Amino acid sequence: MPKKDDDNPLEEMQKQLRDLFKNKNVQVAFAPFMESMTGNTDNGKTEEKGAQESPPKEPEPTRDEKLDSIRTFDRKPKEIRDYLDRFVIKQEQAKRVLSVAVCDHYNHVRACMKDSKKAKAPYVKPNVLLLGPTGVGKTFLMRNVAQLIGVPFVKADATKFSETGYVGYDVDDLVRDLVKAADGDTELAQYGIVYVDEIDKIAAEASKSG
Repeated sequence: MPKKDDDNPLEEMQKQLRDLFKNKNVQVAFAPFMESMTGNTDNGKTEEKGAQESPPKEPEPTRDEKLDSIRTFDRKPKEIRDYLDRFVIKQEQAKRVLSVAVCDHYNHVRACMKDSKKAKAPYVKPNVLLLGPTGVGKTFLMRNVAQLIGVPFVKADATKFSETGYVGYDVDDLVRDLVKAADGDTELAQYGIVYVDEIDKIAAEASKSG
């Protein structure tokens, strides 16, 4: 069916987001980020809240090592928060919310990998909505979480999504990117992290269109 002139190219993504927040079977944790600002540290140096340091370069784990890391996942929220503390200054509330959600999800994944019956049991996946201005460490935190767990990570710009079948980015492209990030390994891609950025721009676009 040809596209109508008055169709909103973001309509499909908008509907998915609206359904996400209305769906009682979907849990959304809100992780607010503070504005970047300077402050004195204990050693007298001035640092920027949200400032980041590059993660250490470590040998890339093999596929089997990554899958084994997921199968044996037993990290506590404090461990993940302490790991993130190495890369992002401040943003304590965001790191706490994110750490709890990550542990909840991957502990469930581990349980399902051990017992397939648990995969059929009711479960509410903890999605996380990261709120904050540009440059405070939202994407950086997610990349480091993925690196710690050993799963592929994909970042998508919500403003590039369009209705399936039309020019633009759609969910199928996002899945393909995830498989690509997993070096073509579909099994590993199942456990990856999808980060959708700029969703606030969708709301702004919708308000402009009436």
